[in-house]
Amino acid sequence: MLFPPTLGRYLLLTSLTATGVLLLPIAARSVDDQQATTKNNNPGGNVVVTMAEGIDKVLAQISATTFADVGTKRTALYNALRAHADTSQASVISALKSVRDSIIVRSHWLTNQLVVLNSDSAEMRVLQGRSDVSTIEVAPSVRVQLEDPEACDTGTTAAPTQLDYNIEIMRLSAVWEKGVNGTGVVVGSIDSGVHHTHETLRHSYKNDSHSWYDAVASRARPYDDLGIGTMSMAILAGAEGVGVAFGAKWISCKAFNASGGGEYEHLISCGEWML
Repeated sequence: MLFPPTLGRYLLLTSLTATGVLLLPIAARSVDDQQATTKNNNPGGNVVVTMAEGIDKVLAQISATTFADVGTKRTALYNALRAHADTSQASVISALKSVRDSIIVRSHWLTNQLVVLNSDSAEMRVLQGRSDVSTIEVAPSVRVQLEDPEACDTGTTAAPTQLDYNIEIMRLSAVWEKGVNGTGVVVGSIDSGVHHTHETLRHSYKNDSHSWYDAVASRARPYDDLGIGTMSMAILAGAEGVGVAFGAKWISCKAFNASGGGEYEHLISCGEWML
């Protein structure tokens, strides 16, 4: 299991109650057929090394602590995960470097894992039998797989307009009338990027020093070379009758490339950036 089971639930809770940022999973994705292996099978290539200590202890400590405000809680979570990863990963990184000093090892504190790039089986053998290593797995790739739209028989009823159909079917007008429209909230997506100049999104882009991160190509300004990320963000926070929470500001991290592929390394990097 590449993602610790507790992490997803905790991040969602933290996002809603502590950071004000909602992480949006995009539907219709699947992991490629290259499956994970145990640490005794010596996988090569790009691999994910999961520490035996995991992160559950850190999450339990943060959950059991009372904080003065949500900002303090967020900072404490970040610092605790970073410190825990530094401590539990140091010996493993040293072992890998002892085999080949130039080996690329990337530490991820969010999941207490290492991503080792372009490794060979001999380098992975140094981790066999270590009590501080839980698994060594082939790093999976994730790909966007969207189904073709299906025809809809509307009968004698006029087809809904493009702009208000999603709003009407969710009965959001009644919610908006109560003043609940996302104002004061920052929402975030991990996707193929966002066209920040799109007519429904250009005014709600947060546009500060922590509004955009490109884990794929390190470009400085938001862009979307696949289109799905822009569509998703418009449905979430777009203006002109498109977005559910049109009053919210948005940020985004690009983890998927132009062909719809997403590397594990990029997805984890985006998760860390969001937190």
